[in-house]
Amino acid sequence: MADTKTIVAFATAAILANGEYKESEKDAISSIAETLNINEKEMFDAIDSEIEKQEAMSDEDLNAYLIEMAKGLDENDMIEVFQICLSVTLADGILSKNETIILLTLADILNIDVVYATMMIAYSVNNATDLVVEIELDNIGGDK
Repeated sequence: MADTKTIVAFATAAILANGEYKESEKDAISSIAETLNINEKEMFDAIDSEIEKQEAMSDEDLNAYLIEMAKGLDENDMIEVFQICLSVTLADGILSKNETIILLTLADILNIDVVYATMMIAYSVNNATDLVVEIELDNIGGDK
């Protein structure tokens, strides 16, 4: 299992993907803490502290920080951390373009192949109930 500090860092990045820490994401964090046998209050305190830390970082600094946090993770830990990010991101019942970009960025930082990460996202979306996938048709061809 990945250490708590790494889990908190990546979960926080997933929380901040939509710009706010919603009650549904707090519920997901609570479930994650219970599943991983992490003290819930300590987890919430760590998340709150990490939110302040990450909000003060530039995107480049955040990516460098997360790359450093990912060092030493084995393949199973990388997958576990990415699944946590997925759970937190999908907790509010909405998957936006920005959240998908953040998830794929986190997968890349975790050294998870983009195709595998995309399939994990698709699997999670397929198995979620009451999930809205926001598809923005403007700029559908990407930045050219």
